[in-house]
Amino acid sequence: MNRILLNPADEASASFLFERPETDRKLPCVLFIHGGGWSSGSAEQYRRHMKAIVEAGGAAASAEYRLKTDRLPLEACVADCGAIMRYLRSHADSLGLLPDRLCAAGESAGGHLALCLASPLICPDPAVRPDLVVNLNGVVDMTGVFRDRFFPEEKWQNEEDADSWLGKYELAERWSPLYRVSSGNSPALHLQGLADPVVRPAETLRYHRALREAGVESELILLPCRSHAFILYDYENTDDTVNGIVDMLCGKLAERGYLNTKT
Repeated sequence: MNRILLNPADEASASFLFERPETDRKLPCVLFIHGGGWSSGSAEQYRRHMKAIVEAGGAAASAEYRLKTDRLPLEACVADCGAIMRYLRSHADSLGLLPDRLCAAGESAGGHLALCLASPLICPDPAVRPDLVVNLNGVVDMTGVFRDRFFPEEKWQNEEDADSWLGKYELAERWSPLYRVSSGNSPALHLQGLADPVVRPAETLRYHRALREAGVESELILLPCRSHAFILYDYENTDDTVNGIVDMLCGKLAERGYLNTKT
């Protein structure tokens, strides 16, 4: 498993883990984007998921994007993930990849980042748009509980505060995949835990329906008893539980041509 820096001269630049089977064939690739509230987490969390993809005959990557801080805005996280996707596509030949079979799979905040790449209304550059996006309990609406984290409100005591409130709401809306759907969105597969208290199932259902109303292929799989971050090993779930979900994900990817079992 290799770590590839987008800018080899800068150790702090965005990077990604990469692995593929030993084969001369060009392969689809799944790019995992970790969660952690945009401000924590690591590409290392997806090593075992990458291994499962490689064993199933696909190439796998895991994004190491700059984490949000008081000085580094949300836009930087999106930009880094877009740069990694662009790198995979532009270097597809040397990496042995199929440039039209690049999938972005993200969990929680990483799901939000993957869905941002999937929306041409958020990320207009077609080079960053995944050919398939897998949404694992990803945040789709930034105008609710997540708005205060990124666009903190004031006390709104003055009349001129109305314009400020509206501006911050519209900024949160700008970064909400739910409100940035068009016919140009990437096809989507959603895995949503019904017991998730962070990303409510109803929000993912609304997003799924919005995609289908726009004519975009979208499949929603609801997982009973599964809470937030159900895809993570060494978190709140047993290995057997996560293995079962990863196996199901691999099956869905194979159905869509994103795993090459004949390596």
